[in-house]
Amino acid sequence: MAKKSLRDLLIKINKEEGTTIFLTSHDVGDIESLCERTIVINHGSIIKDLPTKELAKTFLKEKNIDIITVLGLQVFPELPDGLSYTKKDKNKVTVMVDTDKISVRDSLRKLLDVFEIDDLDVYDTDLETIIRNIYKSDTLKR
Repeated sequence: MAKKSLRDLLIKINKEEGTTIFLTSHDVGDIESLCERTIVINHGSIIKDLPTKELAKTFLKEKNIDIITVLGLQVFPELPDGLSYTKKDKNKVTVMVDTDKISVRDSLRKLLDVFEIDDLDVYDTDLETIIRNIYKSDTLKR
């Protein structure tokens, strides 16, 4: 409750007073809910400076698909190239789609061939993972 109240207050001050707020945070929830722009700093140097919405679009190289099958799974079938399991449970699996290798559309077609699907959910990788991948990227190697 306290975090939400603080976020709401900062948004109100920004909008009503026209005040620019510099927020330094490791809390990705703060960044997503409060910041129009994100600056990623590594060892005192700015490595990325762009609108927060663009951060995900620019660096998002994977999608996740939660799959609930009609019948529970006892065996987990091999997945096509570009797809990998991130979670396996007899009632639900999560598959990561490497969008550099395969499109979401093609992934869904292939998964429909592999599983008898009752329900599914397609969603982006969270911002925290995207930022972590920025730090791991080749651009940071010195």
